[in-house]
Amino acid sequence: MDLEPPYKSRRERVLAEPDGNATPAVAPAALRAEGRSRDGLIRVTVSHEGRIDELSIDPQALRAGPRRDAAGLAEEIKHAVNAAIDRLHERIREDTEGIFGGDLNLHKTAERFEATLERLTSDIAEAHRKFQP
Repeated sequence: MDLEPPYKSRRERVLAEPDGNATPAVAPAALRAEGRSRDGLIRVTVSHEGRIDELSIDPQALRAGPRRDAAGLAEEIKHAVNAAIDRLHERIREDTEGIFGGDLNLHKTAERFEATLERLTSDIAEAHRKFQP
């Protein structure tokens, strides 16, 4: 039985391959990252394509209180999305550093996230206005 030796990093795995063409440690479709709001009541999961896969808002996040107006809620969502983006970028850098030397430009992905975040913020503010008495 031929077992693959344990590697500490993607770089070790690539360097250990005779032809240098190791398969990615994580399949792109499986690459996801999660971010949370500062209070932990909002959770966002993003895909490898820079799209929001999941958005979870705890009902407590919608209750009245400090920073619970539309702008405060939007700010917390933005924080969660940005945290997820940062984690995604870090995972991609870790997974590709052995191949690309860690110098991977994700500018277009970040631009897509910004556009998605702006639409999401606008939609949430509009929904919040509709539910106000």
